[in-house]
Amino acid sequence: MIGPLLLGFVLLALLGVPMAVAMGVAVAVTMAFFTPFPVLGVIQRMVTGIDSYVLISIPFFMLTGRLMNAGGITNDLFRFARSLVGPIRGGLAHANVIANMILAGMSGSAVADAGGMGVVVIKAMHEQGYRKELAAAITVAASTIGPIIPPSIPMVIYGAMAEVSVGRLFLGGFVPGVLMGLGLMVLIYFFGFREHLPKDKRYTLLEIGRAFRSAFLSLLTPVILIGGILRGIFTPTEASAVAAVYAFVICFFLYKTVTLRDIPSIIVDTFVTTAVVTFIISATSGFSYLLIVGKIGTLLVDSTLALTPRSRRARPSPAAAWLHGPPMPEPRMRRVSSPMTALVLDWPPSTPRNNRMAGMAIILRGSRGRVHGGLPLFRRFAIPSDRPIFRRRESRCRSPR
Repeated sequence: MIGPLLLGFVLLALLGVPMAVAMGVAVAVTMAFFTPFPVLGVIQRMVTGIDSYVLISIPFFMLTGRLMNAGGITNDLFRFARSLVGPIRGGLAHANVIANMILAGMSGSAVADAGGMGVVVIKAMHEQGYRKELAAAITVAASTIGPIIPPSIPMVIYGAMAEVSVGRLFLGGFVPGVLMGLGLMVLIYFFGFREHLPKDKRYTLLEIGRAFRSAFLSLLTPVILIGGILRGIFTPTEASAVAAVYAFVICFFLYKTVTLRDIPSIIVDTFVTTAVVTFIISATSGFSYLLIVGKIGTLLVDSTLALTPRSRRARPSPAAAWLHGPPMPEPRMRRVSSPMTALVLDWPPSTPRNNRMAGMAIILRGSRGRVHGGLPLFRRFAIPSDRPIFRRRESRCRSPR
């Protein structure tokens, strides 16, 4: 089953078929001819793969990015970033990175960052003497910060598929995203001496204040989103709707750069992009399901161990062996029939004292279907391994004396 699935996917990908379509066709053909599952199972897996409340945030984040690009907010962000780092060697390149970092806190997508900043920044950098190739490379590299700094559409997709808290993913991506931006700026600074990148003019405090005032409402967007999530005012999914409404209010009512004629095209572009993303997610769900059913992980481990000689396999270092101690013997499990179901773990004794106190019990289920014990039970008493008999009381369990 795994062989036809991977072979069909690779062949379709080499023929130039889009990845999502290649995965969907490979899954359908494999389930139809090489598995006992019905073909309708493919449709069911694809539907359940996108049947998640968290994925509602994807179209809203897409709409936020489209509104900000159409409303010219990227111009204000770039002007403010340029006023801060313009006098540094390669100032426009640094401003490109900073503007992408700020825009990443609004759109959550690398495509939206590159599309919003590319038109404005590449033109300005080329006019100041940058090569078009270099300007495009810096813009593309800076746009990759978009999926890292929250809100992030890939984090939403991962949280929905892996059932992980999206809010915690957002909090975990902030510091790495900032470090990526700072590292890119350091690289640009040293690279600027070799390429003789030009410096921008020195801005006065009045000009910096004007640039900050024009970009102030845009700069509040990531503050509102992250602050609302941290304060518990709204969930990450609700934050996407708040961001879309906030971007619409700024662009339509305050800046008045978005008109009623622009809204239909913005919505259509959002629907098309959302459909592409959700189709990729649904196709991936069916593909991953067949990989799990086919035990691809076990096959990869077994094949790797078969290719690796036993003498060359990784062994723990002396320091690791000293820290972890000798390997623990595997327990012998024995099921006991009594008024309650219990599992007795008899560890191999090494001393007479351990022979008397080696048994441990995990109370799995009582007659009422409730858990009567658990891990703290180990710390209260030990059960002799030679007499695995239990007495049940309503409040607690004790071992026989």
